[in-house]
Amino acid sequence: MTSYVPERDIAIDESLIGWKGRLGWKQYIPSKRKRFGIKLFALCETSGYMYNFILYTGADTIYEAQHSQEPVTSRIVLSLVDSLLDKGYRFFLDNYYTSVDLVHKLVKQRTDCVGTIRANRKGIPKDLQVKLSKGQSVARYNRKIMIQTWHDKKDVLMITTLHDKTMEKVLTKKGEIEKPTCVLEYNKKMGGVELADNYLHYYGTARSRVKKYYMKMF
Repeated sequence: MTSYVPERDIAIDESLIGWKGRLGWKQYIPSKRKRFGIKLFALCETSGYMYNFILYTGADTIYEAQHSQEPVTSRIVLSLVDSLLDKGYRFFLDNYYTSVDLVHKLVKQRTDCVGTIRANRKGIPKDLQVKLSKGQSVARYNRKIMIQTWHDKKDVLMITTLHDKTMEKVLTKKGEIEKPTCVLEYNKKMGGVELADNYLHYYGTARSRVKKYYMKMF
């Protein structure tokens, strides 16, 4: 990692290395191409380049020691991005990882964040948990942080340190609609891990049936 400088926008997501053999921490992720395997928490550029990863081994998963007191999802993120803090990077996360507390910590270390967030997370304003009609949007600010609810087919709750509540017109199969700018950029930048998985699939080593899981990892 010392010989490569990643691009500014990086996504954090789960990756799965296909594995059907016996393994105590084998995972099942139905959304992945190969649903059973070895799970990684991966840090990827939009180009598909994987800059860092954490191998998930259950309770024995190894994280950076300085983040050991954080909640597990924050521990994952801060361990992955530790070497990139205080350098102006922008991270894109899904709602498994994001919390108001984590975003505050990243802002303090000159790092931006854009992500979906769950409505039951601590620190979400109560007046954002309202029923909206299709296309409606409500936003609240806390200094640099914005939390925005937008109703499409269902409510989409976003947290961002880069955007305001601006809406942009987008042409879809059903005609022209308005979407929040933060949602459009999030959708554009979150595909790095999936792209890395797709690239890896073209190599025979990814499809080979080796007998040892660590050989597959290597």
